[in-house]
Amino acid sequence: MFGLDVYERTSVRSVLFAIFVTSTLLSLSSVSKADSHSILVRVTAEAYEELGKIDTLNTIDYGAFVWLEMSPENFSLLEQSGVPFEQQRNPHELQFQGESVEIGPVASQVVASSLSILGSEPLFQVVQLLGPAKDSWITDLEKSGVEILQYVDPQAYLVRMTVDDAASVASLPFVRGIGEYLPKHRIASELLTMEGVIEYVSVAIFDDQKPGGTVSATIAAIECLGGVLAALEESRPSDKFAIAQFSISAEMLDALAGMRDVAWMRFVRRSIPTKTKCLRRSMRVISTRWPPDTRPGSPMSDSMAAGLR
Repeated sequence: MFGLDVYERTSVRSVLFAIFVTSTLLSLSSVSKADSHSILVRVTAEAYEELGKIDTLNTIDYGAFVWLEMSPENFSLLEQSGVPFEQQRNPHELQFQGESVEIGPVASQVVASSLSILGSEPLFQVVQLLGPAKDSWITDLEKSGVEILQYVDPQAYLVRMTVDDAASVASLPFVRGIGEYLPKHRIASELLTMEGVIEYVSVAIFDDQKPGGTVSATIAAIECLGGVLAALEESRPSDKFAIAQFSISAEMLDALAGMRDVAWMRFVRRSIPTKTKCLRRSMRVISTRWPPDTRPGSPMSDSMAAGLR
């Protein structure tokens, strides 16, 4: 296998298995509370009073306006009623890295073996709500163990939570479902057409704000894939992500996206501004051969294991 000795082959297989398990188990349960072809509309409180009785799948009162989810048949009745309304974005398409991704119904069960592997490890997941978030909803999510990281259009959030937390969150009445945040959702489409070594790949890494924590471990793991770190943007204690800039082979993007703490990757046409700090220790080439030396006990093997566990 590419001229590797037995130690290198064993290590590479272990790393690939870790990437496979991490990326596969990001697909967790989804509990749909509405029809997969439903339509969302917003009407003013006054218009809702005029509407009369039209069956809806969900009705949420926000005071100044009312959020309605209805079947295509009842949406036709709404159109015929003459009551003013604003049709909202398709709730079954989420925006990942600027691209619309259609999400379908996902099985509601989580395989028992997956539970035993994941344990209490928090992972990226996407929680979609039935409508625009109310303050009380956000409070209830956080009380359920959810760490909210970023808004995902429409009415969804990229979060970190454990499998046990996910089961609790799925039962909340305002949650549409808990969806997948797969490695393919983390790669900007413009990167998918590139070949060879790509300069200026911006990588968002979940920052646990711990010395030697998620950022350091993930950077080390990316370096083991042959990535060369050019700069690391300084983050504040309130930041959820650290932004690192790498040059890396296009062949390694899928493996990079499968790492537990990598949130997304984008192509930038210039380096991070000079106010950020550069890590000179990482500007060196990791190895003069490919694949790099991953034999047990080597610095790369230890670093890669830290970034993927």
